[in-house]
Amino acid sequence: MEIDELIELNDLMLKNKEEESEAADANRLFHQTLYRAANNRYLIDAINNLSNAMALLEGTTLYSAERVNIAFKEHQEIIEHIQLQKGKEADQSVRNHISNSQRVRIRMFR
Repeated sequence: MEIDELIELNDLMLKNKEEESEAADANRLFHQTLYRAANNRYLIDAINNLSNAMALLEGTTLYSAERVNIAFKEHQEIIEHIQLQKGKEADQSVRNHISNSQRVRIRMFR
């Protein structure tokens, strides 16, 4: 089941919070699993296009253990809403996670 995989990948990201590349790999797999679970071809195509563009940027937003802790909590919230079948809350949690990540990425350019 995808929920179990999401939990494992989120835990792996947290476990590797001192190792930027390993945390980023677990984070990438978490997001890929989440997209796959949505079973929406259009979403997957859009995300793949975004991922290709993001690959051109250097670094990861998971540059510190503190940022990994924040992302871990955001992921946990998303997982919990999905488990409870609270679609609106899950959607809002995803939007908050995206906004927070965008702010981090913009700060990285300064």
